[in-house]
Amino acid sequence: MRRLDLTNQVFGNLTALRMGARSNHRITWICRCLCGLETVVLAENLRSGHTTSCGCRKGRRGEWTAARFWALVRQGEPAECWPYVGRSKTPSGYGSIFWDGRRRGAHRLAWELFNSDSAGELEICHRCDNPICCNPHHLFIGTHYQNMMDAAVKGRMNRGANNGQAKLTADKVIQIRNSPESGTALADRFEVSARTIRDVRIRRSWQWLDEHNGEGN
Repeated sequence: MRRLDLTNQVFGNLTALRMGARSNHRITWICRCLCGLETVVLAENLRSGHTTSCGCRKGRRGEWTAARFWALVRQGEPAECWPYVGRSKTPSGYGSIFWDGRRRGAHRLAWELFNSDSAGELEICHRCDNPICCNPHHLFIGTHYQNMMDAAVKGRMNRGANNGQAKLTADKVIQIRNSPESGTALADRFEVSARTIRDVRIRRSWQWLDEHNGEGN
């Protein structure tokens, strides 16, 4: 099927500049708004009239705050990381912003604004493993377990296991926290003390593992 060339076509306040990277197999376009900001928009949203500005056409809330958010993201080429340049960061390096009355993760907000959807109880993960990145093309949605396993496969979760005396790994810790078994049963299965199991479950140990779900969701 032939792709429709939208170059220089105008959609409300937006002018299509060039095609962006695909997002979940959907075509995107990099557009310039009349306010001067560039933004990435799904082609289907341009053609349907769903998106007609970078977010500056509405009032202080809603899409107006979207424009203010994207102004805090250094946008580059679709394949590049887009760092959040706002002042607020979490100890783990994730961008953080006060949005709609509560603290939010910048990368999560970027995904939701770009997709015009809420992630709900799911998490937003980084393909690029760069916590400050807000490029929607580098983000994907997943469960907490998928996020943890993605981090483990990529070698980001080996701090606890790097201890020469450690018997647990990130995968085992996730199993322990998700298991309905008793502490005694788990201690026998993983050959550790019941106290170790308790510390894992109450986050006294391996608490850093939770940082990888993207603080400030």
